[in-house]
Amino acid sequence: MLRRTIFTMLAIVGLLTFTTGCGVCCGFFPWLPWCADTGTDGTDGTDGTDGTDGTDGGGADAALGEAFYSANGCATCHGADGSGGGDIRTSTAAAILANLDGSDAHVGGTVAGVTQADADNLAAWLATQ
Repeated sequence: MLRRTIFTMLAIVGLLTFTTGCGVCCGFFPWLPWCADTGTDGTDGTDGTDGTDGTDGGGADAALGEAFYSANGCATCHGADGSGGGDIRTSTAAAILANLDGSDAHVGGTVAGVTQADADNLAAWLATQ
């Protein structure tokens, strides 16, 4: 019974993905690979300008990103400009969020309550370094 339930759920997610262009499933499953560029800034999501790649930050604020970097002690490992201890200056917002929320391994640990906006802001600031 459990296998059938899981299979049914996966089939529904797949169907929603292909019929809605990911508008439904990404809110619940943001780690899915096709959810990385959903067009949160009014674009169609195919050009990489939704802030997940640090190009326009989707309205991200680099000053807030710098404040987040300072407040969370990131410079301890990554240096004042993000170039030390594993250069993160070209990191995408998606990669930053995955590292800081614990989805991916991060030697520096996690940041409680980190949000997509925090990651967007941080990526925007790092892109200026």
